[in-house]
Amino acid sequence: MSKSGQPRFDAFGASNSKFKFSDASKGCPYYYESSLSSEYLGAVTASDEGASKELPIGQPIHIRYHAMGDHIVGVGPGVGAKALRTRALQVVLSSDAEVRITGFEDKVPIWETTGAIESKPATACDE
Repeated sequence: MSKSGQPRFDAFGASNSKFKFSDASKGCPYYYESSLSSEYLGAVTASDEGASKELPIGQPIHIRYHAMGDHIVGVGPGVGAKALRTRALQVVLSSDAEVRITGFEDKVPIWETTGAIESKPATACDE
């Protein structure tokens, strides 16, 4: 746990890439990356050593892996968000946890999780 009492979430991935976080507690997020967006929870720069982020307990969060130079344009309501979900992971934390990208299959990350975490493909919110 972090000093604030929130669970510590560690993300491991290739250097010069990011993990971006969106609140999915009210359904599928649109992935707006703005401080004005209530669903955007921020990002961390990934590395082989890991990067930590405090996230809320008990609510669905979408994690997207964004490699530098990997641009997807037109993200917004009905345009692009569904495509982003195919590459994202939905998690619910109950305490400290870790996530890793162990490879890719057709440009879709292969996720590995450890710790107090429930995970499933982010496309589950479409069901």
